[in-house]
Amino acid sequence: MKLVILGATGTTGALAVKEALAAGHEVLAYVRNPARLAPSPGLTIVTGPVEDAAAMTAAFKGADAVLWCLGARWAPVMLFRRVDFQQRTLPRVIEAINNAGVKRFVLMSSLGVGDTASRQSPMLRLLLTGIVARNLFRDKQIAERALDDCRARWTAVYPVVLKDGPAEPDWDLIPIDRVKKVPGNPTLTFATVARALVALTLEQGEAGAKLLLAPKGQWQG
Repeated sequence: MKLVILGATGTTGALAVKEALAAGHEVLAYVRNPARLAPSPGLTIVTGPVEDAAAMTAAFKGADAVLWCLGARWAPVMLFRRVDFQQRTLPRVIEAINNAGVKRFVLMSSLGVGDTASRQSPMLRLLLTGIVARNLFRDKQIAERALDDCRARWTAVYPVVLKDGPAEPDWDLIPIDRVKKVPGNPTLTFATVARALVALTLEQGEAGAKLLLAPKGQWQG
């Protein structure tokens, strides 16, 4: 499989690159700063901005799937300023996916974005969605409306809170509409999420799936 990874220099994206290469896939990392990514067998690095749909279309040609691990890095200033990174970039990425004829798109989002906020515990809903990551999550919510225009089979994944550590052996990927509540403050490692995302790019599920990614059994249906 030829897999394009966006956000390959970020924490989850870099781990997804390693996971995909270890599985024997051909990986194309489309990045703004190639100096942050070490060359590796099976890895092609293409430099360009994610605002440039034409450049991405050329890079995506021949790819079987695109994996989105992009996200604005949180900073305290985001508490007070409008955040629009994903609103500016996700529609351009989807335009490139459509123009290049890519058949599969997997997007990493966050539990707490849009209607997934109602599944969080009251504490996280107040702290993250309501205060700390309010503007960040709103940016994602607005941007994800562009998924309706995606002609690829797309899946949006909403992981719980992330932490460092090795990949965990078990996790649940559950359709959001089957989840009533995710109690407490469950966590998964970045490596676990990277592994789950790469595995999803191989699946040929129906378009429009929205999935919770959580530790095994730590959700209520």
